[in-house]
Amino acid sequence: SNIRLGAKTVSLNVELPRFTIRNEFDVNRVLEKMGHGGLFGNADLQVFAGSKSEIDDIFQSAVIKVDEEGTEASSGTRVNVKWRVGPRPFFANKPFIFFIQKRSTNTILFIGQ
Repeated sequence: SNIRLGAKTVSLNVELPRFTIRNEFDVNRVLEKMGHGGLFGNADLQVFAGSKSEIDDIFQSAVIKVDEEGTEASSGTRVNVKWRVGPRPFFANKPFIFFIQKRSTNTILFIGQ
């Protein structure tokens, strides 16, 4: 706002080279500094009700393009969602017992160790 205090409106013929400026901003860091780091990877904060999902990353991006046609500006926010799908992992790196069961009758068909 201070830069505009001494500015005046003047009509000019301006020649600029073509240029494009892109920037992507990691919103996670700002939210963490503000004390909201618990939003990420928090199993209690579901993105969609009843789903096993959580916020992984948030990015804000902006693009300004200047060429012969004029000026174009755009911005957007991208939220990456991590889906926690499937069963928990099981590593059989120690002795274990297993069985094969017929679901429809709950009959154990095979058992082993």
